[in-house]
Amino acid sequence: MTTALSEPFGTASATVLPSPLALIEQWADRQAQNAPEAPAEIPRPTSPRLSPTVVLDGFSVSITVRAGHLVLKAEGRELKLPRAHHGVQRVLVLSEAGFVSLNAIRWCRDQGIALIGLNPYDGQPTFSASVPSHDSPRLLRAQANLGPDAQLSIASRLIRERIAGQAANLDRFFPAARGERERVERAAEALDQATTVREVKAAEASAAKGYFAAWSGLVVRWARQDVERIPEHWKSYPGRHTGRSGLSARYATQPINALLNYTNGVAERLAVVACSAVGLHPDLGVLHADAPGSPGLALDLVETVRAETEAAVLEMVAGTVFTRSDFHEVRQGEVILRDGPTAALGQASAAWVSTLGHAAEDVAAVVGKVAAGKVVPRTPLTARRNAQRVATGSRRTVALPAPVLAGRCRECGGLDVFPAHPVCLACDPSPRCESPRCGVPLPPSAGSGVRRFCSERCGSVVRKARVRAGDAPPSKAEPGPCLCGCGETAKPGSLYVNKTHGARVQQRRARAANPPPVRVCAGGCGTVLAPHQKAWCGVPCRRRAQRKPLARVESCERCRGPIPSDLRPGTRFCSTYCRQTGWRETRRSEGRD
Repeated sequence: MTTALSEPFGTASATVLPSPLALIEQWADRQAQNAPEAPAEIPRPTSPRLSPTVVLDGFSVSITVRAGHLVLKAEGRELKLPRAHHGVQRVLVLSEAGFVSLNAIRWCRDQGIALIGLNPYDGQPTFSASVPSHDSPRLLRAQANLGPDAQLSIASRLIRERIAGQAANLDRFFPAARGERERVERAAEALDQATTVREVKAAEASAAKGYFAAWSGLVVRWARQDVERIPEHWKSYPGRHTGRSGLSARYATQPINALLNYTNGVAERLAVVACSAVGLHPDLGVLHADAPGSPGLALDLVETVRAETEAAVLEMVAGTVFTRSDFHEVRQGEVILRDGPTAALGQASAAWVSTLGHAAEDVAAVVGKVAAGKVVPRTPLTARRNAQRVATGSRRTVALPAPVLAGRCRECGGLDVFPAHPVCLACDPSPRCESPRCGVPLPPSAGSGVRRFCSERCGSVVRKARVRAGDAPPSKAEPGPCLCGCGETAKPGSLYVNKTHGARVQQRRARAANPPPVRVCAGGCGTVLAPHQKAWCGVPCRRRAQRKPLARVESCERCRGPIPSDLRPGTRFCSTYCRQTGWRETRRSEGRD
């Protein structure tokens, strides 16, 4: 590929070089237009900064470290995370086949990234590699010994957001369910009047009963070929109950309940990570207190995000036609998910992190107020504390002085300045170098008009520019640099060091005016040939192009039948049977069998 040379080698048009002062004024105008405004203070973040969540689903999932990058692979897709500017806080692995290296676990721990592995079928945790938590003994002791008032404050805050989300989902997906909407409103009023945690639970149960009553009869769409293959109770939503005595809602017997259980499981693991980030223990809950085998506080935080998880399920049910392969029913009647729905719900879980972060930090703030001693509230998930300090002015800011704009006089602000001496002629009328790139004051003895430049370099720059523009012939008394760009000094009265340098410039101009045509390899690979290559880019392409084509054989050597036209040229037999039989007959005739 040939690239055109720069303008000094072109001879298409000749322009007159402006005066040095005019060039300086144009340069100063451009600098003044491009100069940024002076900031009053250092900018600070004013909004929460939440990093995204990376979700890996499917088969062949691997998390390794290569060349200092965290390499995430899933079903042929690859994502590389550098150690700086990656913006990732958590990685969800929704797969049962793959591996995670020890270097990757150490890399994520150093970068503060939580690794969470979930069963892709029911959302239950399989492994977890959380970031180092900032546990405070005072905070944990206060969390374990919360008083009734603090428990009521935490429970009311979490359930209030849960009921508000239920009302929003009813208005969005079930606008005709007015009776159920009024029941949720009455539960919200009862929550405002609750004085104990038990009354808060009663209000939440009343709201949930009216809320899921609107779900009753929700129709699930199935593919036409699978309608006869699915159980009858899968076609509509009977309610949150399982339909079997002795089983809780965690054992779903219907597809919609399986979707709800899966989203709740994903939100539960995200809540566990949020608890560790703010320094709380995920097992010491308020609403789900002393539940064996379950993180109580994490389940409490899930209440704030359940409206979002249920909205994701309702959107999927309304816009998806399911197939029988999307769900699997075990012998006990429990329904688990397949890969199709889990991938979409896993990607939607990235939006739930913000709600869980706000709830976890609010709970930590309530616990910190009742702790013995001073506990500074931390907001690592939303950065609200830093934003509040900037908004209230408690953070110290440094006022920067207004910078002097480049290209203006530092005394009066005028534009008639030189880059190397930022003082205009009105403020400093002393003689100066006429080079547009210099402008430094000349010694007093140079004001007689004989000397115009401060050095030979400045004089050669102006002379070279005028000669190229055709404004002035080359002076015999002033030697200048060679115009070919070699850096050597030409003789007085000459533009080049010698004829070889002049011929070099002429060759450059000829190549720029008439670039050589682009030639492609004759072997059919599409490679652009270099100037020294003749017709092929290499030996393989030359041999491939010079290879003689094989002649097509018309009849089979064994059965004398016609050879099919779809076989490649040079084939001597019409079928595999004839080829193997002919080969055996040839060996017998030669006495080798």
